[in-house]
This record gives sequence, C-alpha cells and structure tokens, in this order.
Amino acid sequence: MKKLLLLFFVIALSMQANGQCQGVVCLGGDFTNVDDEQLYSLGAVSGTLVITSVSGNFITGFNVEQEDTPNLAGVTVQFSQANCGIRTTSMTINYTWNGNSASFTETVTIAPLNPTVGTPSPISLGYSQHHRYTMSTSAANASNYSWTVTGGSIIGSTTGPSVVIQPYNGSCSITGTVIGNGACPSNPVSRTVNIPSPSIFGNIAGPSSVGSSYGDYSTYSIYPGSAGNANRWWEWSVTGPFSLGSGFNASKTVFVNTSSGMGGGTLYVYAKNSCGQSSVRSKFITVSGTPGRAAEWEEVIDPVLISAQGVNKLIVPYYEDVEKVIIYNMGGEVVESLTPKGVEVAMQGLSNDIYVVKTIRSNGEVTTTKTRISN
Repeated sequence: MKKLLLLFFVIALSMQANGQCQGVVCLGGDFTNVDDEQLYSLGAVSGTLVITSVSGNFITGFNVEQEDTPNLAGVTVQFSQANCGIRTTSMTINYTWNGNSASFTETVTIAPLNPTVGTPSPISLGYSQHHRYTMSTSAANASNYSWTVTGGSIIGSTTGPSVVIQPYNGSCSITGTVIGNGACPSNPVSRTVNIPSPSIFGNIAGPSSVGSSYGDYSTYSIYPGSAGNANRWWEWSVTGPFSLGSGFNASKTVFVNTSSGMGGGTLYVYAKNSCGQSSVRSKFITVSGTPGRAAEWEEVIDPVLISAQGVNKLIVPYYEDVEKVIIYNMGGEVVESLTPKGVEVAMQGLSNDIYVVKTIRSNGEVTTTKTRISN
C-alpha cells in the first residue's frame, strides 16, 4: 500500500504541474479522443475522497468504482459518441474530501464512432494525351473520392484518386475539387489551374524544298518559344501538291503527292489550346527543282483564303481583333460576310477562284487583300 501511495503521490505532483490538482487532491485520466467509456481517478496523500456526481453534455451515465483506500476514488464515465466528427464537452466531477465539497471541470473531446477520412493531400497536376489535364490526390481512410470540376469535364471515372479533365473550349482556367469518401467524408480540397492563351512562337526549322518524287517527305519542327505553355497543340495546313502526316504535335511531316516533279504551296501553322490561339506562321515550300522563290518562315498578318487537301478555308490571324471579314468575288459581289470565332473558318461555299478579302478590325483599321483559292 505504501508503494501505491508513493506512486500516486509522484503522479499527483506531475498532474499538479499540468494544472489537474486542487491542493492535495488530483485528477487523472484521458481527456482527448475518449471512446464511449473512460475511467477517471481522484487521489490524495491522505484523507477521505468521495465522488458524488458527474455532469456534462454527451455524458450518458457514470459508475463510482470501489477503491481499497479512502484517499483514492474512481469513476467510469459513459459518453455518447457521434457517428462522425469529434464532440467536445465540459465535464464536471463533483466530490468531497474530508467532508468538504469541491469539483474538477475539464474539457473532454469524444472520438466519433467511425473514422473521419483524412483531408486529401494537395492536388498534384499532370498532363494527359489529347490536350487534357490530370489531377491527383490521396486521403487516409478514403474508400473512394468525389470530384467536381469547373471550366471542363471529367473524362472517365470520377471516383478514383486521380481524374482526367478536358477543358471546355474557351476555358482559360479549370478548378478541381475533391472529397475523400468514407463513413465520415473529408473536408474538400481544391486546385485552380490557369491556362494562358498561346502567344507567338519562336523558330521553325525545315527545308524550302520537300522532295522531288511522289511520296518524298520532309519534317518541319517548332521550337515553342513563348508559346510553350503547357497543353497546347498545333494546327497545320498546307496548300499545293502536298499532304500532311497525322497528329497535332510541334513536328509535322509533309509529303509530296504529285508525280509531275513540279509545284509549290504554303505551309501554315499556329498554336492552340482551350483558352485561345496564337498568331499564324507560314512558309512557301516547293517540290525540288521547281522554279520559285525561297522563303523563310513569316508571320501571317491579314486573312487569307486557302485550299488544303481539298478543303477550302479562311485563315484569320489575330481573329480576336477582327470585327468582320467581307469576301468579294472579282465582279464586286459579296460572297461571304462573317465575324470569325477562331483562326480557321470553313469556306465550303467558295469555288476555286480569285477573291478580294476586306478585313475590318476593332480599332477601325481596314485592309484589303487579293487571294486565290486553287487546288
């Protein structure tokens, strides 16, 4: 018994340092993340201790424990646990010591019946094929996840730790929000990604002559420069006796598709993403041996009509600054009048001929160019 009293006295001194003693009477027990039952003990070096009552929110009952000596008293307190979320209560234990009434009041946190899913880790960002983004996270105790996205749509599953997002056309940012699911879902975590519109790009490498025979080819490559923001792609077109390889990459294969050994055309390229499009660059290219000018890559300023692989279209650089494009035939009749919504506009209704293209810009500037559609 003397050893027990000495042990309690040492514990009491420790509890007194933590503010859990009143004079010679000290209270011991756990007060953080308790379950449905918790034992609390009162002790003094001498005298008689009697626990009279216990009160507080979420306390459903208590049982006073029998101790071997009068200077020790114990009580088992029953708590009501929530299904989800920690509960906090102010618990009061009333007692007498040598006939004098007193009480301890402590703040107790009550653990939930079910584990709470941990807050998801900061969302990491990646890139997928087809100009899409990936967002990923993880959360302790999560059985699955719930994702929501603004500025785009989720491609495939929405319940895994990562999702693939396709930005909407015109979106300059996307926001992903995730919740870890379980018996007690987590708090949401979000991440916003800005998507800057591609600007003019840097150098483009490739020969002026593609080849001399049918099936010959050359490769043209872009060094992105300031248009190198993530998740852009490249739109290529070519006129004349040429065809293009597949894909939307910064490198493009151009094939000769004529057996005459003669001919020339123009290769066009611009960068694009969900937020917008860059300016347009072009290069005059020829079948080897064809007389004609050699040309470096140059920026296309004014709208131009082209026929690329049998498809007639209007290329409109800086379309955001263009209020209207009016196309006239050589007789002076208006054959098209439009406000462009992108760099490329299909022109199925125009036949191979010479046209005058009038451009009206938002700053009031008006330019007129003559252009030909020919296969």
